[in-house]
Amino acid sequence: MKNLALVTVALVSFTLTACGPAAASREKQEAGSAQPEMVFAEGWDGLVITSGGDSVGRTQIDLSTGAHFDVGRTACAVPQSGAINNIEQWNKLAHATNEALKLPPLSEERCFTHPRVPRGFDESVEVKVGTGKQKLIAMKGVEYCTKIPDEAIARDMIDGLNHVVATALMEDCR
Repeated sequence: MKNLALVTVALVSFTLTACGPAAASREKQEAGSAQPEMVFAEGWDGLVITSGGDSVGRTQIDLSTGAHFDVGRTACAVPQSGAINNIEQWNKLAHATNEALKLPPLSEERCFTHPRVPRGFDESVEVKVGTGKQKLIAMKGVEYCTKIPDEAIARDMIDGLNHVVATALMEDCR
């Protein structure tokens, strides 16, 4: 009887170790498909994105440093809350914002064109810092204008903002 109990414990232990959530996680890591670590905000408290909405109407999106958002008006014409589930897109935006804030701003705005996407970022973004806000990028005509001195960082921000706006506008509209 003692041997049977020992065999049962060993079998349960093996099953939990080889087949449980830890095993699935271990298999993912071994296969190289582990989820990337989230990039955290450094010195900022969130982003306020205003979008003309390309046929949705003007709306504001409050994006937290934890990749959660509140949108004033979705494509379904209702306020909504949600989260950015694509960690790569969040990381790109958070990293670009972190880097932009480390650089001294240009004295004058510099404008450039960047590919537009349907229901993407098309108006302005401000970063919340302490008790205030600082404009990072604004659309003027068909150009994006910014005081961020590194254009590559500004372009990465725009790519990330495009994803945020598209995600927020379509939240629960499927």
